[in-house]
Amino acid sequence: MAERNRRDRRNTARRVGAALVTLLVLSSGCAKIGPPGGGPVDSVSPTVLSTYPADGDVSVPRGAALELAFSEEMDRDSVEQALGLLPPMPLAEFEWSGRRLAVTPGEALPDSSTIVLQLAGTARDRHGVSVAGPASFAFSTGTVVDLGVIAGTVTSAGSPVRGAIVWACPPPVAPDSLGVVRSCGYAGSTDEAGAFRLNHVAAAPAAYSIVAFVDGDTNGRYDTGTEDGALVPGAAIVATATDSVVGIGIAIAPAGIDSLVPGGEQP
Repeated sequence: MAERNRRDRRNTARRVGAALVTLLVLSSGCAKIGPPGGGPVDSVSPTVLSTYPADGDVSVPRGAALELAFSEEMDRDSVEQALGLLPPMPLAEFEWSGRRLAVTPGEALPDSSTIVLQLAGTARDRHGVSVAGPASFAFSTGTVVDLGVIAGTVTSAGSPVRGAIVWACPPPVAPDSLGVVRSCGYAGSTDEAGAFRLNHVAAAPAAYSIVAFVDGDTNGRYDTGTEDGALVPGAAIVATATDSVVGIGIAIAPAGIDSLVPGGEQP
């Protein structure tokens, strides 16, 4: 009897041991080796690696498709909404292949003209990280790329305004019946010091007006009744393709106050 009890205890111990080994094997099969999943948070702003036509290209065919190559996978809707052409014309088709985007304008590019492909700072990668800021790429269907510049600063109550949208528009420019001014020309935004710089501005027979505002609802329009801003008629004369008009000072007014400013300050 004692011998049988000892055998039973040994068999029981073996069964318990085997069960523990099985449990350990199953547990290790469910475990993940290495750091927690998900990886580091993406905080690097995506960039445009190249474009076609390249910045500065001349004699570009009027029927050319436009291409952009990004540094990483992008949020496609945000990119498509952030793209625009100057002079303004519709973009008919967007075709993606990985990080590359081909864009087909809705009409032939104008003859013997500088074309500016603009990417607003609202473009994001697939993790929601925005590009570092607005970017523009200029090429020409003629033999010359316009190199005109309009630059200055935007202030409010004497302090620089960061992130204000700035447009340089051929006249006439005025709010519509709803008090709204829509995008009307060359576009940019201010940096931390309130400074802006618009490149590749074409020579024009009349002075450009400047619109500067804080786009609180991010709808891409200047709503004079609800957003701080200013509209400065005749602020910059670009008479030749290489003229630079710098030092323009724009003081924006609070929402609802008359934003029409007689003229910008120039050195």
